[in-house]
Amino acid sequence: MDDITKRIAILGATVAATLAVVAVVILPPIFGNLARSALDDLDEGVGLDAFGTDAELRVSFDDWDAGWFSSTAALKLNVAFGGISMLASETPFVATLRHGPVISGTPSGLGLASVELVLDGAGHPFLRELREFFDVDAAAHVGLLLGFGDAIAIGLNIPEFAHDGGFHFGGIKAVADMADDAIDFNGDFRGLLARDGTDGVEIGPVSLAASLYRDSRLPLMWMGSMRTDVAGFDAEDTGEIGPSSLYVDARVIEDRLVVRLDGEVSDFYFPSAGFPLRLDLAADVGLECGTDAVARLMQDFGSLQGLAGVLPMLLTADALVRERLSFDVHSLTLAHEGRSASATLAFEYRGGDLPGDVNIENFARMTRGLLSLPISANLGLAFHRELPGHIMRNLGAGDLVAAAIDENMHEMVRGGVFEEHGDDYTARLEFADREWVLNGETLDLATGSLGGQRSEATLVLAELVDELTR
Repeated sequence: MDDITKRIAILGATVAATLAVVAVVILPPIFGNLARSALDDLDEGVGLDAFGTDAELRVSFDDWDAGWFSSTAALKLNVAFGGISMLASETPFVATLRHGPVISGTPSGLGLASVELVLDGAGHPFLRELREFFDVDAAAHVGLLLGFGDAIAIGLNIPEFAHDGGFHFGGIKAVADMADDAIDFNGDFRGLLARDGTDGVEIGPVSLAASLYRDSRLPLMWMGSMRTDVAGFDAEDTGEIGPSSLYVDARVIEDRLVVRLDGEVSDFYFPSAGFPLRLDLAADVGLECGTDAVARLMQDFGSLQGLAGVLPMLLTADALVRERLSFDVHSLTLAHEGRSASATLAFEYRGGDLPGDVNIENFARMTRGLLSLPISANLGLAFHRELPGHIMRNLGAGDLVAAAIDENMHEMVRGGVFEEHGDDYTARLEFADREWVLNGETLDLATGSLGGQRSEATLVLAELVDELTR
């Protein structure tokens, strides 16, 4: 190795050693001081005042014992809602602050410092009893990573614990990354089993993932997507649910708020109905409206008194009467002892089709009843021909009642309300442009006629539809 190469190697080693000394010896107290100042600012509280709520989270770090590589402090937590304290720690927890640059821990990543908080029984009788009862060292581990800039990551780990074979909690693990009005969250609830003899409840694992952000056009809303998956739920003598999921996505696209909600529920079981009954559901909801409309709605939301005030405003508020709403049930299936029924439903409201200048004052006058609104709907039904009578028998009705039900079904088929396809009765009811169409034939509500033919079955159906939509 020549002299130049040796000098370069020595220089490189010297620079690396210098950087290591700076990172390990000099930076920790500097980063620690910055981190302690940032944490002390939390004592002012983090408030939320949106949608009529008044919630506050206050975290205080007192009695700092500052060291070179780490510090400790007494942490107190207070959560208030509507001016009422919901959670307050009378006895402070001991929090440890590891000075940066931090590259490990829970959550992991490079940052100024990380806070480690172990919730155990030291000074807290409830947690001490919990630890002794379940034989666990700590009730929860909380980690806070203070990244560079405004980035913050929070981690929560609640350990698995059990008791006497009749109770088992799988634990919780969650991590949230927050920076510049954005949140990424991933969490897993790892199941719960509680059993007392033959009675018990079992909840399968639940996962939640979300990627959210703020938009200046709708400052009171979080945009982005969220998905929840549930492995299942089973309660003795009450019911059970198979694998289910929910997905929500909300985004602003060209000054329009576009919201989509998809959900699936499988194997919904109702033993309390008195006989085995299982249900599967897959549906989605879509909403599209201008950001100005939503902003005005949010401003008025806090003044409403409960749900009774929300629903009329959603239908008649100046800002929303010209917007679009859709609802689509892809599949609704009900099964009972080998016999099944299924349904589909599509609904759409198109406020942009309303004539003239519409506002909250003249909306009711311009649209008399549901049939006058710019809506379209499509309902499809299919069920085993023996299902209605079979259900009545299981509910305790006699054979005469079940036979009468079967005869009414035959009358509906003769009247054109239902059609026969193999062992099933089917029907398709559509509404568009203020006109009802049943199985491809126009339904006249005034005369109860179908395709020009009047029958008792279609008259009954017409009266039912008219009553529901009046």
